[in-house]
Amino acid sequence: MKKATIVSIILVLSGFSLMAQAGFRPGFIIKHNGDTLNGLVYYGTNNKFEKNCLFKRFEIAREVRYSAVQINAFGFRNGRYFESKVTGRKKVFLECLVKGEVSVYVKPGNYKGQVYIESKQAGLFSLAKGSNKIEGAGTFDNYREALAWVLNKVGNQEISLKDVEYDSEDIAYAVRESLSLFESTAKGFNQTPGVNYVKDNSVFKEGSLWKLGISGGYQFVTISTPGNTYSRYLGEADYNMSYRPAIGLYINHKLSRKSNLFSFDLSLHYTTDSYYGYSEYSDGLHYYRDDIMIDFSEIQVPFSLHLAFGKKSIHPFIKAGMYMSFLIDQSYSRLSEEQTGESIYTEFYADYSLGRESGYILGAGIEFEVGKARTISLEGGYSNGGQSLINQNEGKSTTLETSTFSIMARINL
Repeated sequence: MKKATIVSIILVLSGFSLMAQAGFRPGFIIKHNGDTLNGLVYYGTNNKFEKNCLFKRFEIAREVRYSAVQINAFGFRNGRYFESKVTGRKKVFLECLVKGEVSVYVKPGNYKGQVYIESKQAGLFSLAKGSNKIEGAGTFDNYREALAWVLNKVGNQEISLKDVEYDSEDIAYAVRESLSLFESTAKGFNQTPGVNYVKDNSVFKEGSLWKLGISGGYQFVTISTPGNTYSRYLGEADYNMSYRPAIGLYINHKLSRKSNLFSFDLSLHYTTDSYYGYSEYSDGLHYYRDDIMIDFSEIQVPFSLHLAFGKKSIHPFIKAGMYMSFLIDQSYSRLSEEQTGESIYTEFYADYSLGRESGYILGAGIEFEVGKARTISLEGGYSNGGQSLINQNEGKSTTLETSTFSIMARINL
């Protein structure tokens, strides 16, 4: 049998499919008494295979989690196979690449790492690249000598190991070829396509109503204020258009497991900004010039209803709701000049404080599925709100009106 053929049978193996998806797949578990239960086994990331197996008898059955202490083995139909083994002081699941009089194991998915060999004569041992000590056999200078001794004990005297590299692919091929020469019972296991951690793994398990993620982007803000007779300088002022970064977390909750149509969004965005306004006006006798500076940082909390369309991997959506902001820090200052004839009087004021902002939000965008669990969305939004400016001396207030266009991106965790 040619090496290329063997390699393709055993290790379709170190190939790692980026498009494979997590989820329940046809498989089985083997109990301590030898009984095999067929059903569905959860296919996830390799580090989880080492710790436990999530199994259910059929689609709507209750899920049961088995550790390496509770069952002997589990696997996937015509795919990967894992056995409970003691390594060090604990039991874990190792992935079996060859099963026979001599068996080959690795830690799940780690095909370029440590190789484990098991036979009736030697038991299970970690095949080191350098010196190997096998109980009852002595010490061998390298892995090739140790492997040759193990294979020789089951009748092999013909196969050459001089070109076998310390790699699970090469070692699995050598063991299978050796056993096949003497018609020993040996089985090679294909590798079920792997799971991409970035695309197919998330904080919440598959099918959950919840989704948690990070979002960020830019907000472009226009402000104005009507002012009043006590604060004419606020109403007369022209304010700069502001653009500011915003970043934070969001949580999304679907209203149905069967549909992505309706969901609720709640976000927490941190942002900081500075507003500058300049006013110049006269009451006939006096001329006034004012520089107004407002600085703040805040947490914005938008809450909206999310309506999505489409059943494939691209979902346009619209959203609408309300928002409120909670100030972390803020300051207000005004440099005022009053001119009467040739005389100019300058005064500095810091007599206002910002209040909480609230308003409504509208948005539209598109969401892309980039895996079984991962989604990325881009959206544009508009919000309109008001924020009170309270005079600390007179107790009077006016409203700082905001109109905001935003461009945001987000990805779930």
